[in-house]
Amino acid sequence: MCAGVHISRGYTYHCDNGTEKSCSFVQVHGICSVSDTPFTTDAAAGKIKLMTGLSGTTDFLKHLGILYVIFGITCEASTSQPITPEQVIQNLNTVDEYIKATVMSVKERNNLKEDSTTNGPQGTLTLASNADFNQVEEYESDSDDSDNDVDIESEELVIGKPIMTRSGRQVKVWTRFDV
Repeated sequence: MCAGVHISRGYTYHCDNGTEKSCSFVQVHGICSVSDTPFTTDAAAGKIKLMTGLSGTTDFLKHLGILYVIFGITCEASTSQPITPEQVIQNLNTVDEYIKATVMSVKERNNLKEDSTTNGPQGTLTLASNADFNQVEEYESDSDDSDNDVDIESEELVIGKPIMTRSGRQVKVWTRFDV
């Protein structure tokens, strides 16, 4: 519910309203809409920012939904659906391709070298997120080596309930996969 929200417009360094090609958010807290106008709250900047040109937002939310499916994250009233190991790998590859394409797009738009880092306030991917994806890729390659004698068709992937821990300002979410 976003009633009583005052939307302020204007330009402040790294706190301006966004378009689909140029947005700057520091710490997104939530996405709301009033009528047909979507906006987000930026907790770190203490601003409410309008979003226009929703193609980037819808792509992001679509891929976030894919991650939710992988980890079995659902609304309280619903239950997660079983997902096969092949679907997990396919979904992870889809999200991985999206992240890499987004990073390349940011580098091209900001005239950065290919090996430039994109972490930080103007970046697109934190080191922790990058490390998490590397761990998943390592797990995939390790499991590929030992899958020769496993009949994938007869196996069902059981995803445990997501576990969340908080340390200071950092929140970590993970889950357990059992085959």
